[in-house]
Amino acid sequence: MYDFTPYVFLMGILAFVITAVVEMIKRSSLGDKIKKKDLPILSFVVGIAVGVIAKDFTVYSYFTMSIIGAMSGLTSCGLFDLTKFTKKEEK
Repeated sequence: MYDFTPYVFLMGILAFVITAVVEMIKRSSLGDKIKKKDLPILSFVVGIAVGVIAKDFTVYSYFTMSIIGAMSGLTSCGLFDLTKFTKKEEK
C-alpha cells in the first residue's frame, strides 16, 4: 500500500500558509468585496496558487503540487478534513 504521509504533512503545512493568505485578503480592502459564501472558492484558488509556488521547494510535479494546494485550500476553509483518512468499518 502507498504511504501518503509526505503528502499529508505537506498539506498541513500549506493549509497554515493558505489560511494566513486568505485572512490577509479578507482584512484588506478586497475583503469588503468578497462575499462569505465565496470564501471556499477563494481558499481553493489560493491553495492552487500556493501549491504551484511551493513546487520549487519540493520534488513533486506541478500537477501534484496543484492537487496538494487545492486540498490544502479546502482544508483551510473547513471543507476537507485531513484526519479522515480512515477505513470504514465493515458490519
